[in-house]
Amino acid sequence: MPDLLDLTLTLRPTHRDTIPGWLGRAARALLLHSIEAVHPDLSRILHDLHGDKPFTASTLLGAPARELMTLEPNRTVMLRYTSLSADLTRLMLTAVIPRWQADSIVLHNQPMRVEAAAVETCDYADLWAAAHDPARRSCRITLRFETPTYFKVTGGRAMRLPAPEYVFGKSLLRRWNAFAPCKLPDTVGAFAANAVEVEAVRNLHTRRVSFTRAGKNLVTGFVGEVMYGVPAADADLSGAIHALARFARFSGIGAQTADGLGQVGVVEVEHRPRS
Repeated sequence: MPDLLDLTLTLRPTHRDTIPGWLGRAARALLLHSIEAVHPDLSRILHDLHGDKPFTASTLLGAPARELMTLEPNRTVMLRYTSLSADLTRLMLTAVIPRWQADSIVLHNQPMRVEAAAVETCDYADLWAAAHDPARRSCRITLRFETPTYFKVTGGRAMRLPAPEYVFGKSLLRRWNAFAPCKLPDTVGAFAANAVEVEAVRNLHTRRVSFTRAGKNLVTGFVGEVMYGVPAADADLSGAIHALARFARFSGIGAQTADGLGQVGVVEVEHRPRS
């Protein structure tokens, strides 16, 4: 059974209604409730788990990013989940997804039919094998941050810039080592901080979302595209950065990825020949 799962549900609302524009927490609640129906112990563990969780959940995709959204039966929307754990991936594939396909789901009191479920899976070892090619160790990596992204730092403060140290070292590396069977050394974080550079940005700006109605519980993060330059200084370290970039679409980046934040939609890698 594979380690990693990327699931996108195509949903059709059953009636017209206006709902909050950000439903990341509702999507997380739907997942935990669905897991509880087939594995109550695991649902309780995931609910009580502090720190990094072995899954991400999106808000509804395919609708304009506004404080309120209107659902229409003639327009489908999408919902995305990922799993970072082989045990959770197995449960999703064998029990949760089939139940969703057989029955309608209810998100924020809105019943929706599942019209399609697009599933992609892979293993951590696959990500490492694809990245670890000494002949192509120097590269540029472009990440597109699709939902607001921020990092929690000491003292309860927030970091809202896509610094390599935070993206690769303090987020992706930590999450990889929390759930992958093959661990990466701490030197990868130091390499990200000291050698990986931001080479270009595109449409990078901050965006605020509200987790509740009336603009309360606002969270601010950055969105946009960022190109990182990875030097060919060390085959293992540059290969690890490449593997973490491929991992980003599954793990998300930054804080509150289980609530829809930190979604990475596109990863592009451009290899450069060794000089």
